[in-house]
Amino acid sequence: MRLVVKVGGSLTRDRARLLALLDDIKATGADNDVIIVPGGGGLADTVRALDDRFALSTGTSHKMALLAMESMARMLAQLMDAPLEGGIDELRCERTGVRVVSIMGVAPALDIPEGWHVTSDSIALYVAAAAGAELVVLAKDVDGVYTADPSKGGQAERYATIAASELSRLHDSPVDDHFPQAAESLGMEAVLVHGGDVGIVRSIAAGKPLGGTRIIPA
Repeated sequence: MRLVVKVGGSLTRDRARLLALLDDIKATGADNDVIIVPGGGGLADTVRALDDRFALSTGTSHKMALLAMESMARMLAQLMDAPLEGGIDELRCERTGVRVVSIMGVAPALDIPEGWHVTSDSIALYVAAAAGAELVVLAKDVDGVYTADPSKGGQAERYATIAASELSRLHDSPVDDHFPQAAESLGMEAVLVHGGDVGIVRSIAAGKPLGGTRIIPA
């Protein structure tokens, strides 16, 4: 199975949790083709703050955010001793193992819209569609899509499955604003899971998801 795993930048705040997730991804790559798309993490947050402070152009802030993702990609490639690949043709080659996407390498071929409504969540969909992946796994610091933000108290129920078109109607969506449109137009399915859940990526690749929310392009 070929799948794209978006490693959320927020997971880098906890060293042990991130390394456990990377071990899980590496184990999954023993008999699957796993392509990692990194989140921008704190580096992207810094870019956003600079954009707010200095009113940067959309193009400038977009490229700076991509560079933040590129920096995270290089870190993940080193931590996993995995190749960094920046060509669409490379990503389409069938193999087993783990590779990390060089965002600056592939971005020019993906026609990614510019703006803060597009983050690594949507970019993972574009990479998956271009690479011919079957599924996108969004490993973040939330364990699914909820009817309301569970961190704010009150009643919140997790969706087992949700249509991408329904995401834009949620008051507190855990994915970026462009994600619903991208999922539908690209026809990509995704699963949003908590990156700290042990063995979560292996379970998804084996067709036995332990939790999370499946997002279907409808």
